[in-house]
Amino acid sequence: MNDEQKVHLATLYLDGNTDVWFQDYQEGKGSLYWEDFIIDVCTRFQELGHDNVVGEFKKLDNVNTVLEYQEQFEELKALMLAKNPSLTEEYFIHSFISGLKEDIRMVVQMFTPNTLQQVIFLARR
Repeated sequence: MNDEQKVHLATLYLDGNTDVWFQDYQEGKGSLYWEDFIIDVCTRFQELGHDNVVGEFKKLDNVNTVLEYQEQFEELKALMLAKNPSLTEEYFIHSFISGLKEDIRMVVQMFTPNTLQQVIFLARR
């Protein structure tokens, strides 16, 4: 796929304020280059609250449901890996477990899971 085809395909999935932004963004541009497009989208829609992603990640705790905790964890995990791709699965296993409510944490640890997928499965059960 060339750059313009990549941009066109990606824009098929835009909706709401992202779609409105893109309509204005593309106005007056001849060719749209993929690399420029992804930088501009990320710059425009980045969540400024994620500037200190490491601090957010370390403070993440299971306050409500395990599913909500899992979703927050996965979002921050992706950001952490973007900043430091050398982080291991073991690091994320320990981080996820340590953020669980104590009663859930003890049960999960009892099974000594060795993948993050197993940890999440056990916590959600």
